[in-house]
Amino acid sequence: MRRTSSGMAWPTWAPLAALAATACGSSGWATRPAPFSLGDVHAISTTADVSSPYDAAPSADGQTIYFTASGAQGPAVYKATASGGQASVLFAGAPLVFPSALAVSGDDKTLFVSDPAAEQDTGPLGGIYAIALPSGSPTLIAGSSGFIAAGLAVAGTKLYVAGRSPGGVAGLYAADTSGGALAPVATGATGATFADPSGIAIRSANEIYVADGGNGSARVVRVAGGTATVVLGDLAVGYPAGLALSPDQSSLYVSALDPLAGGDTVLRLDLASSQVDSTSAGIEQYVDAAGLHRAANAPVYAWADTTANNTGTVLVFGDKE
Repeated sequence: MRRTSSGMAWPTWAPLAALAATACGSSGWATRPAPFSLGDVHAISTTADVSSPYDAAPSADGQTIYFTASGAQGPAVYKATASGGQASVLFAGAPLVFPSALAVSGDDKTLFVSDPAAEQDTGPLGGIYAIALPSGSPTLIAGSSGFIAAGLAVAGTKLYVAGRSPGGVAGLYAADTSGGALAPVATGATGATFADPSGIAIRSANEIYVADGGNGSARVVRVAGGTATVVLGDLAVGYPAGLALSPDQSSLYVSALDPLAGGDTVLRLDLASSQVDSTSAGIEQYVDAAGLHRAANAPVYAWADTTANNTGTVLVFGDKE
């Protein structure tokens, strides 16, 4: 278990042996799915004090990478050029306690950050904050107080939140990016449908994919037309589980664990045929995958591993067959 600076527990991997037994089927993969290429994969450069990246997201134009991690100033939000330049602190300190999930608005003007440990004036811990780019301070989004968000995504003027409501109900919620009450996106998007939702990928307002962990295995759930359907099950994923759509929205990428090799892998699900292929190139030596996001307007992805290279690593890759 990871712990925030306030002492609250934050889950990571289940034991690798257990994951290998449950990933992609009760007996694991008989053979790996066919491989594909992520193109150039390179790491963001950080100073020695930066560790345990939790989530990473590119700007809409793919030029900047934002990520959450711990450093000399405590848990903080960082930024770096996507080409691999040295990362720097975007914001650290109050009101943020443990900045975690990230999402960038389509106009590149706002970075959304969740904090499960943020203290509010009243009620439970947790909230979602907006940081005006390029260098603003966090402002609590109205209506988000008490939400424990493990995953964030933005589409148009809507902010989508995967996590738990102030009442403890797991699900997929949404509100205007300017604020307002976070409400379930559909009838089947909360409660028993989910155990521990995190990663989100939005194909349209009526077709949203959510990674859901807990109960010993993970799955990808499609929420469409008010109905939640499992499209990929018995997976092993990191926390938060990473999901991202290809630029043409034909494929869904899932940050997962290869049960045969024991290391990180990225699965690619063809949404039309349900065929799955995979790649572990450049990441097979890591075992603690975290957030995965694609730039809204570019074929650029940011991916984090919490313990890679001993302190954690943020990687950038392209979309290349």
